[in-house]
Amino acid sequence: MYIIIPWWAWFVWKNLVQKLLNLNYKIIVIDKDNLDLKHENLIYFKSNLLNSDIEFIFKKYNIITVINCIWRQYVNTKVPYFNRQNFFNEVNVWITKKLLDLSIKYKIRHFIFISTDMVYWIPEYLPLDEKHTCNPVWEYWISKLIA
Repeated sequence: MYIIIPWWAWFVWKNLVQKLLNLNYKIIVIDKDNLDLKHENLIYFKSNLLNSDIEFIFKKYNIITVINCIWRQYVNTKVPYFNRQNFFNEVNVWITKKLLDLSIKYKIRHFIFISTDMVYWIPEYLPLDEKHTCNPVWEYWISKLIA
């Protein structure tokens, strides 16, 4: 049984994968960049989720959990001047939808969505909870709220 983590994104996700491997979970990572971690319980697929079909992974492996930590942010990204909302939605919304659709189709019971607190803008109170009003003001934040 596997946990699938699409898009190896930033150092946080690498630490998450390492911790899960240390707990003897079997992990599948999908990313467009090279992976710098080797482990007997780690399967890596180099793939850009924007233009690839990953359903074969869901068919082949007994996946029990999807941890969706994909993101397209302003960091190290050339953001277009026009169509900025589409630029962020392409990854943050549509790949999330693809993963949700595959999770439903293959009856995966656990879907963890890692996002951002930026959907709230300036918090009205702390700690934040799911009842807090959302007020995203920039395209990236809006795409995370939509997702």
